[in-house]
Amino acid sequence: MIYFIQSGGTKGSIKIGYTKHKINERLKHLQTASPVKLNVLAVCAGTLNDEKLLHAQFIEYRLNGEWFHPAQIIIDYARSLPSISDLDILLNEKIPFGQQLETSTLEMILYETEHNLLKYAMDKEHNNKHEAAKILGLSLRQIRYKLFKHGIK
Repeated sequence: MIYFIQSGGTKGSIKIGYTKHKINERLKHLQTASPVKLNVLAVCAGTLNDEKLLHAQFIEYRLNGEWFHPAQIIIDYARSLPSISDLDILLNEKIPFGQQLETSTLEMILYETEHNLLKYAMDKEHNNKHEAAKILGLSLRQIRYKLFKHGIK
């Protein structure tokens, strides 16, 4: 799986990497070594060779190792990729018949999905809770509670 992870907001450098593991595991590992918040820009199917090709394609923007300048061309490329959500990854894993996923894993995916949807709606509506609630089909009371629960202002 190929991932694009950005450090410290929209102006931070971008890591183009490959992992065999779940993106959340990779993000946690990278976050422990980073003094700034890291955000996943995109995740898509790919191989180690695909990662090397991307590094070659964006060589002029390379800062160090797998980290690149946040050039618009890289951001646009990442946004154009067909994404794989964590839920897709879990559902495509080979799970023996009758075995269930751990509740904590599903809860984490649901929490992160809800968090991302709340952030998206709030950003799209410029932090207007009334309009964000409409996008999400929530009441004003529900969105206030969810924003509080997720620590989103």
